Amino acid sequence: PTSITIGCMVEAVVTNGDVEGGYELVLSLLDDPSCRDQINAVVFGSVLKGYGRGGSVERVMAVFKEMLSRDIEPSVITYNAVVDACARNGQMDLVPELLSQMEQRGLEANLITYSTIIKGYCQKGLMEQAFSALSQLRQARRLEPDEIVFNTMIDGCAQAGLVAEGEQ
Repeated sequence: PTSITIGCMVEAVVTNGDVEGGYELVLSLLDDPSCRDQINAVVFGSVLKGYGRGGSVERVMAVFKEMLSRDIEPSVITYNAVVDACARNGQMDLVPELLSQMEQRGLEANLITYSTIIKGYCQKGLMEQAFSALSQLRQARRLEPDEIVFNTMIDGCAQAGLVAEGEQ
């Protein structure tokens, strides 16, 4: 099977609600010499997204570490899946270390990364951190916030009672 075929199989299992089964499939394929080289960050990404959407950041982090221990190179998309799991589940304290790891690997956070980070901070009411992430997005990465980022910031400001800041 190709990496595309394997990716489709894992995605199908995960999408149908069996994230653990998807992960077990990945592990069994990693143990099969004829399939091992076809397992990549995209395949692991399906499992990471599944666990993140299911609310298990601990599993996301464990699977991510397993992926790295098997010398499978993460991409920005892989990190975005892990950051999304943190944001969805209120574990924003893990995000700075993830950003640091990305930099160490020569990967640049993109608009999706920052949009997800901002969403996570806003949902937790951590508006100072959300504004800081918005500033990093603009200055360090020279990216322009899109409508989603602005709407997230406005909503976060409204939820936090920061009307004047939201109007800016």
